[in-house]
Amino acid sequence: MSDQRKARAELRQGLHQFLMQLYFSYTESMGKEEATKAVQEVLTEQYQYFGIQIPEEASSGKDLSVLAKDLEKRARASKSPEEQMYLYEKVEALMKAIDIIEEG
Repeated sequence: MSDQRKARAELRQGLHQFLMQLYFSYTESMGKEEATKAVQEVLTEQYQYFGIQIPEEASSGKDLSVLAKDLEKRARASKSPEEQMYLYEKVEALMKAIDIIEEG
């Protein structure tokens, strides 16, 4: 595995750990449903840095799954291996976020 791929894998793992810690931190002061919504708000804010607009009604993992499928289609349609890798990494991160939301 190249150093760059290894570094990205470590960063994705760190992102997952961060999201889980954030979620559990929220559950200490609020219910699971409220904590899930708070994490969703954080994710929405962070996605905006990449120009990805999450629909306002994206309040469940099902809605976010639609977004993930759209990103996956864009990755398959791309001719650039770098863009494909980038988009697939975003899909993977989104799927981990969906798992967190659905666990709540």
